[in-house]
Amino acid sequence: QVLQLDKYNTIAAKNLNRLKRCHNKTHHTTNQSSLRNVDFIEEPGITKTIRLQNTGEPEILNQLDPGDPLVLIPKRRQVCVNTLVDKLHVGKLPEVMSQRLIQLINGGNQYSAWIKSIHKQNVDIFVREINRHPNYKNIISFPEGDQAVYLSSIEPSKVYEDMPDTTGIEDQE
Repeated sequence: QVLQLDKYNTIAAKNLNRLKRCHNKTHHTTNQSSLRNVDFIEEPGITKTIRLQNTGEPEILNQLDPGDPLVLIPKRRQVCVNTLVDKLHVGKLPEVMSQRLIQLINGGNQYSAWIKSIHKQNVDIFVREINRHPNYKNIISFPEGDQAVYLSSIEPSKVYEDMPDTTGIEDQE
């Protein structure tokens, strides 16, 4: 009805397409009741949001929704991410993250993963460590150093009234 009144309403068109997609879903089911809001709370070292590479076919991605469970499958050099129910290819983890998780998964750590967001071919997943093997009790799955370092683009002279002393100890001698 909304599209009859306003054919340019993108929100209504998007949701109508989503309803059609859900109506046509035959192979893909999600137990949404098993997913809690706290599952998406980021905990340093235990959870990580990851953008997938080499994403699957658009037909498969169009059938997925945020919150859908995924399975991580360690291969020789990369971790593949598939749908939990039908094992359809969704994407792969970046190489550096794959190498780390392959070692931890093969060592006994366990992880759960869900789709966090999908936009065209960009798929972000949320990965949570659910069990840490005793051999890795002091090794965190997702170290903070993996994240990009924030660099300010504001000149210090625009922030400080009195410029801080930036000379090193060796410059003062």
